Amino acid sequence: MQDPSQNPSQDKDAQRRRIQYELAIADADMRKKDRDKEALEMELRRIKRERDLILVNISEKEKAIKRIDSDKMSLESDIKSLKRKLNTIV
Repeated sequence: MQDPSQNPSQDKDAQRRRIQYELAIADADMRKKDRDKEALEMELRRIKRERDLILVNISEKEKAIKRIDSDKMSLESDIKSLKRKLNTIV
């Protein structure tokens, strides 16, 4: 039974206000999700840049180690040659 103190236009106004309230809440939730997504995307880009820099550093260090190993091999050869020369003199 309908409340005699409310007419159909008041009922529609109440429904409209309730739906507008729910819409405002949903819009606010959507904006928060957008902000959260943007923050995560920014953090992901920053982390990827850091990863790329680390990969470059790794590559540079590996090349430096190879150069050092090559220099060591050359020095070992020089040392052996000098020791042989020294032994022939003594």
